[in-house]
Amino acid sequence: MSNSLKTNSARLLLLISIIFSSPKIFIYNADILSYINIQFILIFALRISSPQTNFNHLWFLFLASLINDVLTGLTLGTSGLIFLTIHAVASFQASIKLRSIFLSEWFAFGVAMIFAYLILGIIDQIIGFDISYNKFLLNFLFTILAYPIFWYPITKLYA
Repeated sequence: MSNSLKTNSARLLLLISIIFSSPKIFIYNADILSYINIQFILIFALRISSPQTNFNHLWFLFLASLINDVLTGLTLGTSGLIFLTIHAVASFQASIKLRSIFLSEWFAFGVAMIFAYLILGIIDQIIGFDISYNKFLLNFLFTILAYPIFWYPITKLYA
């Protein structure tokens, strides 16, 4: 796959995941975003898997985050801080020598998720929203467990 095609397909994949995860789809009386956050996985795994698809121009990530904020009802800029934080942790992980070891990538993804939820929790607390720690924990666990499932095809397609 050419560099331009990889970059554009990665951007399209992120936008599609944002659009399709924003409607409230309920499974077992909880919306699907309570279980897994595909955007976090895509941003991290795409940045790790291929330097060409790392969203070199961070304006795209910020634009995607604004779309996500509008569709999900978050305070404008919240997703931007989260997406850029996840991208920064992935960039650091990609720059060190351990990047080829899956377990180190998976651990770094967990660290990125912790930072993301800290940012989200702080912003929610400042705004005055009720914080559901159970929802955060459930989303964290399922997203961490889903990472290897998404990681494999992404690394095969974008490596």
